[in-house]
Amino acid sequence: MTSVRRKVFEDTKQQQLPWARSSLLDHFYIKELDTDGKEPEAAKRLQDSSDPATLLAIANQLFAERSFAQAAEAYKKAADLGAIRAMTSYGNMLSLGIGVGDDDRQAHSWHLKAAEAGDAEAQFLVGRNFERGIAGVRKNLSTALRWYRRAAKGGNGDAMNNLAIMHALGEGIKQNVAEAVKWYIAGADAGNGNALFNLAALHDDGRGVKKSPGQAAKLVLRSIFAGTQAAKTEMLNNSSTWSPRFRKAFQVELKAIGEYSGAIDGSFGPGTRAAISGLQQQ
Repeated sequence: MTSVRRKVFEDTKQQQLPWARSSLLDHFYIKELDTDGKEPEAAKRLQDSSDPATLLAIANQLFAERSFAQAAEAYKKAADLGAIRAMTSYGNMLSLGIGVGDDDRQAHSWHLKAAEAGDAEAQFLVGRNFERGIAGVRKNLSTALRWYRRAAKGGNGDAMNNLAIMHALGEGIKQNVAEAVKWYIAGADAGNGNALFNLAALHDDGRGVKKSPGQAAKLVLRSIFAGTQAAKTEMLNNSSTWSPRFRKAFQVELKAIGEYSGAIDGSFGPGTRAAISGLQQQ
């Protein structure tokens, strides 16, 4: 779908950008069964193993081999035996409907078990469910904040970014721009693309941080390199909402990495847009 979206965008001279509603957390692939009908080596080992750590390793291998149904089976076995990461992974597969029927309520149940056991990714996912009121739970912002804090303490960049947003908007907590900036910086330091992008906007506007379009340009570029599609789309379609100084600084950054050779004029014409379109996740 990413390739289709890019092709439509290019063929319509960047006038149409298809959007897809998705909650995928990782890349996934569809693969035909081998013509010889042989099972992956990991699937053979799955039948004989009862050690949770071994089962988790087998599940990861099966997932890498794109044997999703068997991977889900292995994650479930490992989760039943107490493997915390397997609980999170099995919950993800239930949430996405990969290798097993999609079931948001069961996914939340497994994520909650993993979260209570200390898994930061699961803590973020549980917090997100409470923030949005999805997966069979009622919206509860104070509970969402509690789980986000635990996930952020465990190093989860998505939780740091969401904490920053809630502080910036005053959602479930008194509005506090300084606290939002703190969490955006923490998320950016953790390499979270959304936090990098949101922090860039603050630097361009001078909200809660020193106004620095040059720093904002560097952060947006890092965000795009981190795979944040929203940052790339913003530069292609809504660059006029950013300051002229930012746009010039962003052209300087593009030139510095050898992607742009045009004028530093703050106008995102065909040359600048082509350079932005060519940026890839690193």
